[in-house]
Amino acid sequence: MQASYKQQGIPLEGIWLDASYMDNYSSFTVDSTKFAGLSGFADTLHADGQKLVVLVGPSIPKDAANKYYSQAVAKKALIESSLEEGGLVSKVFPSGGEQVFLDWFSADAATIWNTGLTDLYAQTKFDGLWLDLNEATGVCAGECSGTSSPIQEKDDEKFFYMDAATNTFINNTWNSAWSSQTEISTFFLPFIPGSKNLDATTLSLNATHPSNGLSEYNVHNLFGHLEGKITQEFLLNDATVPSALKGLRTFIMSRSTFSGSGAHVAHGLGKEQRTWDDMAPGIAGVMNFQMFGIPLSGPNACGYYGATIDDELCGRWIQLASMFPLARQDRAPGAAGGPANHPYLLKQPYNVWAKNAIINRYQFIRQIYTCLFRVSQEGGTCVDPLLMHYPDDKYTFDPL
Repeated sequence: MQASYKQQGIPLEGIWLDASYMDNYSSFTVDSTKFAGLSGFADTLHADGQKLVVLVGPSIPKDAANKYYSQAVAKKALIESSLEEGGLVSKVFPSGGEQVFLDWFSADAATIWNTGLTDLYAQTKFDGLWLDLNEATGVCAGECSGTSSPIQEKDDEKFFYMDAATNTFINNTWNSAWSSQTEISTFFLPFIPGSKNLDATTLSLNATHPSNGLSEYNVHNLFGHLEGKITQEFLLNDATVPSALKGLRTFIMSRSTFSGSGAHVAHGLGKEQRTWDDMAPGIAGVMNFQMFGIPLSGPNACGYYGATIDDELCGRWIQLASMFPLARQDRAPGAAGGPANHPYLLKQPYNVWAKNAIINRYQFIRQIYTCLFRVSQEGGTCVDPLLMHYPDDKYTFDPL
């Protein structure tokens, strides 16, 4: 891929590695068979002035032989289950093993995370980090539990889906299909917006953080925010940051963000379909995140999901993305992501459209960078709707 960009004269700033580089989707590991020589590949990129960004999952394997897990258990630095003793267990990747989650409020959790990032750098020589699935996502609703009953049951908390006919728990797992949060749920709420319980495909609202006793119900939205903050602190601390990254500005992109996250991370919009209808919302998404205080943001050019590729759509999408603060491509693995959609693979004239858009980006990249630096110091925005500058101009609101 790197050679194809170079052969066609298309600028390439860096390469992103998704979870497929990991060993069995375990954080801080590298699949030594599929990705042998990854550190050497990073050296090749660096020699050409390019960067390597690697994905880091939100969890660690539940494996007694895993040093991060054993340290977290010993320090009580895991988010705890309300169903059984020990850390809440879920599966972040459908084909991966059981995973547990660090309690980001714990100083010991930060130490364990720092150890993992140090180990990961030794294997990859990364330049930036991509914090993904950090809502945190799980394939089970709440948690994947092997127990048949909760440790304790409170009047206002329902742990399992109860079968009324047999008065027994169903499937030893959490129920995500029940539409009423007031009758059968993993946590009592007066109402639920939408059609699914709030811990569907994420962490149980009943889980607790042992460092301070807070429930996930009250601090769930801080998971990705705190992970990003701790990751940035690792990269800014001279005692922990790899020497090659010392003194450099950090690059961290997070999928899950919260108020204040822009001081620590960028935000990737994501999971678009390869359609014209899904290209347009990226504009509003970037503008919204300016106002949310996370100016370095952008969608996946050409879309994330789609079994086929529309060369014209992809060419136009790259033209649009070249104007965003964060411009990159990513697609779903396997059939869901369809064929590769790199600009050098597009048919003419769409290949030229994409190439020229990327080259033209360099004419104003300094302006984007200067704006991002300014707003990091003073606040503000870099990509605005016209109404923020011309609210009294009637043509601002006229349809195109």
